[in-house]
Amino acid sequence: MTALARRSAVAGALALLASSLPAAACTCAEQGWSIGQWVRTYRDLDAAGGALVSGRVTRAEVIELGTWQPGAGGPPLDTATIELTMAVDRWLVGGGDAPPAEITYVTTHVDGVMCDASLGVGLQRNLLLVRDDDGHLRLQWCGAALPYNEWGAMLPAAEIFGRAPPRDVSAEDPDPDHQGIYAHHVMEAHGISVSHAWTTATGGDTAQVYMDLITDERVLARLQGATADIADHVELVDFGVRNGQNLYLPRPRGVSVDWGQMQYLLPYGPSLQLSGLHDPLVEGDVLSMTLHFALRNSRPQAELVERIQASGGQADLSDFYDEVDIPITVDVLAPDAMDHPHAVRSPWGW
Repeated sequence: MTALARRSAVAGALALLASSLPAAACTCAEQGWSIGQWVRTYRDLDAAGGALVSGRVTRAEVIELGTWQPGAGGPPLDTATIELTMAVDRWLVGGGDAPPAEITYVTTHVDGVMCDASLGVGLQRNLLLVRDDDGHLRLQWCGAALPYNEWGAMLPAAEIFGRAPPRDVSAEDPDPDHQGIYAHHVMEAHGISVSHAWTTATGGDTAQVYMDLITDERVLARLQGATADIADHVELVDFGVRNGQNLYLPRPRGVSVDWGQMQYLLPYGPSLQLSGLHDPLVEGDVLSMTLHFALRNSRPQAELVERIQASGGQADLSDFYDEVDIPITVDVLAPDAMDHPHAVRSPWGW
């Protein structure tokens, strides 16, 4: 069979393929992500030329056939790269100043199935798309076709993203390794790294402090709070919305930073709230704070598990943790800042 004939045969079977594929086995939505982390992710996605769109899939065509060899061995699997066309009803991310009403994107199916989701020809779809090395929009891995309940949960973050100022990361950072004038941007102690702490200028009574936290791979820690001479009180809080009003609610459980995983304190997410400020915060100032952590000590894990099981989950585990303090500095940025200009990151690696 010639390549053209094979292509036509597969294209003719797309209707059957689309209806028989299983739903996505996983989704891109990280459980527990804050609105702020979605906003930051949207900014990275937009900067990389990706898109978050809703519309109806109108066409599908196989544009390339091939094979893929699984790493675990076994026979090679047939692959089909499929180009789809969507009539876009709504752009949440991407599209530029004049977003097109129709787009094409590609996906690759292996032996007729891929975690991306079904093709959905003729159906309404919510899609998360990224740019591949050739500049084509492509369905992101697991869960690029987002279920409607998840899409609805993402709308508030998308609306905030639409109002946010453009991401401003200097291409000429004079100290990218943080060894010179920006050495204060990173503080490391007890296997915990705190980077790019910042807040916004204000003449009011309260301010939110944001930062990135990460531990060494063998370290388990929990941020429990902080103190600062410039404020009467510092409290860990979560952002929320109730009856259309923005709220900051106490977060007594702290912020866990375990096993080398990054945690973010960021706008519209968890933050440290300074209240009772003694002086206005002026753009360009640098504040001092001390973070308070509970750090898992060397007592055996088996003892901890045994105590939890014996108490029905209500045990006092404080003796399994040591209290450690880490002094940091906090940059005061513009009142409308949404991120630290030197904190270049992409949570999903767009």
